[in-house]
Amino acid sequence: MANRVTDVDTILAELLLDENDAFAEEVIDRNWDQLKSSPVFVQTALYLATPKTLPLARSAIAEANAPEQTFAFIDSHWGIKTNGRKGITSLAQLRALEPYYVQMSKLQYGDLYVSTFFESANRLGALEWRKRHLDPIINETKFGNYPSNSQALFSALDGEVKRYVARGRAWFAIDYWFERREEELWERSSLIAVIGEWARDRVSVEAVELLCEALLYFGERRDLTLFDVLPSSLREACADAIANCEYGVRRRSLGS
Repeated sequence: MANRVTDVDTILAELLLDENDAFAEEVIDRNWDQLKSSPVFVQTALYLATPKTLPLARSAIAEANAPEQTFAFIDSHWGIKTNGRKGITSLAQLRALEPYYVQMSKLQYGDLYVSTFFESANRLGALEWRKRHLDPIINETKFGNYPSNSQALFSALDGEVKRYVARGRAWFAIDYWFERREEELWERSSLIAVIGEWARDRVSVEAVELLCEALLYFGERRDLTLFDVLPSSLREACADAIANCEYGVRRRSLGS
């Protein structure tokens, strides 16, 4: 497969991609012998993700001298995070790339591509699919995405504490952290439970302060039992922060 792509190729391929209909499928199918050597048209065939276009794309990729280069700039060509373009609209489009995610991750911008598809899966609510196909290869720190396991969140929380200490912050901005994790399809109650486990494991004042901030924002009265499992010495060291947190949570939940 030739890697040279002209501006005309890109414009025509993206017009067909944005149409994403029977006409676009027909154009790809009828003209494939002329189109298959251009990566942007192979990407279009993958995006259409129909029973006709997928085998054409897979065959072209298998015959390519450098298959991974077929996916260069795929996020841009697919219109992801591009004003005026739809981007990914169905799980079928993400499924079309299943054989290629590992290859793609090794490209110069591979981490970015995988992160983009990870976020697209989240927007589609495709958690179980994402866990199987993207979580194992997601870079859990570079773009702020975290796979769906407690240890990854422990690492994320460690990063929050590190920034808190290094920048001399008065708070953690944990509400933003929750927002990002909920975009990754975590349930709020599960996040609070993980933070409680992490604080118990880390046994530090900063961890308890982060737990307090999380509970003040999002905790319920039943979550205050997370303090009970902390070492007594740590509870004593953080007595004021815990007392303020308990008061705040109880006051917020009055009448609820």
